[in-house]
Amino acid sequence: LFRSTDSAGRFDLAAVPPGSYSIVSQSSDNSMSGHLQMGHASISVGDTPVDVPDLVLFPGATVAGHLRVEGDRKVALPRTMASLKPLSADASPGVDSAAVQPDGSFTFHDVPEGEYGLTLSALPDGYYVKTTRDTPAAAILVSHGHAPPAEVHISPGAVRVQRSEEHTSELQSHH
Repeated sequence: LFRSTDSAGRFDLAAVPPGSYSIVSQSSDNSMSGHLQMGHASISVGDTPVDVPDLVLFPGATVAGHLRVEGDRKVALPRTMASLKPLSADASPGVDSAAVQPDGSFTFHDVPEGEYGLTLSALPDGYYVKTTRDTPAAAILVSHGHAPPAEVHISPGAVRVQRSEEHTSELQSHH
């Protein structure tokens, strides 16, 4: 459902079936920038009227990150893209992808509140996303218009595993 607010920021939703809902509010800052401010709240609707809590709006966050390449070789990243995917089913839609720059940096703008997983596409051949105890593949939490910087490590040494239907019971290594 979509509703506009009155001049005082109030709105009314009628005949909402019982269930759990997430209310999302967006407001433009009315400048030429077009930046949105966003907020959300969860409510449960039963048989009695529900008072929706006040929604506090925050600007979308800027999420900056860096892709670190391990190893001695200089690696070109001409088509590598970073994406944020919401981890919650009731989250705002995904965020546009960001191109990874030659220095490994990437930036997302106006990211709504929520928890996101970071994915990379078009990595150089033979490279994979590396996770260690020091650099786990953790979610990015955007809250109150802020997010921590994201750092991702890629490493050479990925291999392609192919499966043959005739030889699935045993893997052999030839050195």
